[in-house]
Amino acid sequence: MKFRLQIILLFFLFTIVGLAQEKEIKPGKPNELDKQYTPDKNSSSVSNGSSSGGTWAGKSNFVKFNFALLARSTFAVFYERKITDGISLQGGLGYCYNKDKAQILFSDGESIYLSDNKSSIQLSEIMYKGTFKHGANPFLSASVRFSYNGLYSGWGGYMNEDRNSYIELGMRYYSHHYNLTSLNNNDYEKVSGGSNLGIRNTCYMITWGYQIETDSKLVTSHEFYTGFGIRRSNYNEFISSQTQDPITSATIITHTKSSVRETAVSPIVTIGYVLGFGF
Repeated sequence: MKFRLQIILLFFLFTIVGLAQEKEIKPGKPNELDKQYTPDKNSSSVSNGSSSGGTWAGKSNFVKFNFALLARSTFAVFYERKITDGISLQGGLGYCYNKDKAQILFSDGESIYLSDNKSSIQLSEIMYKGTFKHGANPFLSASVRFSYNGLYSGWGGYMNEDRNSYIELGMRYYSHHYNLTSLNNNDYEKVSGGSNLGIRNTCYMITWGYQIETDSKLVTSHEFYTGFGIRRSNYNEFISSQTQDPITSATIITHTKSSVRETAVSPIVTIGYVLGFGF
């Protein structure tokens, strides 16, 4: 079924959010220094009865915007829920509004085909020479994050108990649709059935990042991250056939879209900045 994977991911995303809302963040056990220290009543660091969940801003819900995805023609909104000290779940939903130029660049010559590559038109050719088709091009994301005391967590004193560094395990799904009518703009190489070509991408990634949260009336988070993973790209296979022009005797090559789909795997590298708002 064409949208089976999208439905499964959406169900998984809403399940994550539902389970996270039922969880209460349990405060950590106080040490001897905690017992000896009594904060001033007017201090902004007075606890409101809820745990910080490993962050000094004390918020357990964040809505985030990944600016690095804009460079890949994708707009997405993420929701992070901290379920316990050092562990949080995150889901994302968005839309791909144009070609992913980074994928086009690195898919050429970098793809490893899981089956015999029988298609007469390669994946990179579809993306490079095809016209992007606006419409049903969703972006979905789900991940689990493990925060820990990183290299810089001890700087500044007030950050000693914070978990600002993190490792994140996640997956992303997004699709692109193209119209491909010609390869070389000549009458001797044609494309048949090249409308509405769907390329479905599933990514599995591990990410390292560092997050800082501001302690003010408007709590914001600032993340800098890098990571790597693999991308599975699934697309329509083309079969070529040759005919001869009856007048010029020139050979005419026709690429016809089939119902068979090919899968290719390629490496991915991520780097970027994320802005979040806590509540």
